[in-house]
Amino acid sequence: MPPLALYSTYFLITRRWRIYYPTLLLTLGTIEFAPIPMALLGLYYVITNTRRKRELTHGVLTMVISIAVLLIALWVKSLLNPLGPTTASPLSGLPEQYASSFGFGILISVIKDPLLIPRLYSVYGTEKFLYFLELYAPTAFTAFLDPLVLPSLAWPPLASFLTSDVIYYSPFFQYSSFSIPFIVMASLIAASKIPTEQQKKFAVLVLISTLIVFLGVSPLIHFQYQLVKSDYEVWTALKLIPNNATVLVQNNLYPPFSNNINAYTQWYPWLRPEYIVAQPDSPWFTWWGGTPYNEYVNAALMEGYGVYMVIGNTLLVLKANYTGKPIICEPIILNITPSVVSIINGQVMNGGEIAHTPNEASGGFGSR
Repeated sequence: MPPLALYSTYFLITRRWRIYYPTLLLTLGTIEFAPIPMALLGLYYVITNTRRKRELTHGVLTMVISIAVLLIALWVKSLLNPLGPTTASPLSGLPEQYASSFGFGILISVIKDPLLIPRLYSVYGTEKFLYFLELYAPTAFTAFLDPLVLPSLAWPPLASFLTSDVIYYSPFFQYSSFSIPFIVMASLIAASKIPTEQQKKFAVLVLISTLIVFLGVSPLIHFQYQLVKSDYEVWTALKLIPNNATVLVQNNLYPPFSNNINAYTQWYPWLRPEYIVAQPDSPWFTWWGGTPYNEYVNAALMEGYGVYMVIGNTLLVLKANYTGKPIICEPIILNITPSVVSIINGQVMNGGEIAHTPNEASGGFGSR
């Protein structure tokens, strides 16, 4: 979205209408929530051109197109994924028919009861404030000197901060890209209005602000993810699933399947996956704001799936029409000098490669 949003903004400001509207449609097609900042981009253009009827029309048309695409996208999304999300955040105070992830339900609730806004803002309030600083402080908040900052506010304070879902205000997820293009553009426009003799002072201010964020704020938000023993065990076990298999995989376990065109993170009505991969001890398993994999697992067990692979609570793999005993993929480590050999379910893992041993029968380690 960011490159297309930048081009759309540029073509709108420079009034290149023949290329603006195709670019706008491409931007709106990137993700279902892209119409939110683009609608505010139209509002920005209306505010800055109130006395120019022709330009005013383009701003209104941008808003109408964006809202229409948003409604269509959410409708299609409900058709493709009717199973989730199905539950509401216990922190948001919303009726149960509303999901905790951002949606029109939240907007309806805060319109009916504006007192919900401070309550929702206060949930993980420190994290949200630091996220806000990390977005706007690197340019010394100069984006707020130009009205183009308006579209950048669509996601952090106006939408994501009304939820209690950590992915919507975490720098590890892609949602900050909804705001960054407009922050950059607004900051550049604001800088262009600063007198030439003040440019050096402005550059020093931006540099100091950026250093404060990167050295002070970012360490409070970011962390270095450490791979632990269970991570290696899970990733090694997942190699046993054929590369071209149709897989329904829990969000946090998707990276090993990212090159598989038949890997999905949501269970569509037409999908009959060969394998269902879940991690019960992960928050994603019962995450009330996302895809409910606990419900997927329960539904699959009633539809002919069997437990195919398990590593305690760190990995659960179901297989369609599987009736055998579960494969216990808890690795046995044999220290054989000068190297270490791992044996997992009759397969030798050494140096990251798999050497198949067909003479060993499948099943758990109890018989070995």
